[in-house]
Amino acid sequence: MSGWTVAYAREAIRDLKRLDQSQQLVVVKAIDKVSVNPLPVTEGGYGKPLGNHVTGNLSGYLKIKLR
Repeated sequence: MSGWTVAYAREAIRDLKRLDQSQQLVVVKAIDKVSVNPLPVTEGGYGKPLGNHVTGNLSGYLKIKLR
């Protein structure tokens, strides 16, 4: 089973570069894991749905939380 293609926004790349190397590794591994099954938790995936926020409509997008 192949994963999905991940495209990073310029802002995401900038933010990722600002993290130290160990944090970058954790984030990239999580993104790789989610790219295999980017569906919501309710459908067997890893993401939790976002909704409407003050800064914009994020309906249809999912979030993952790292510790």
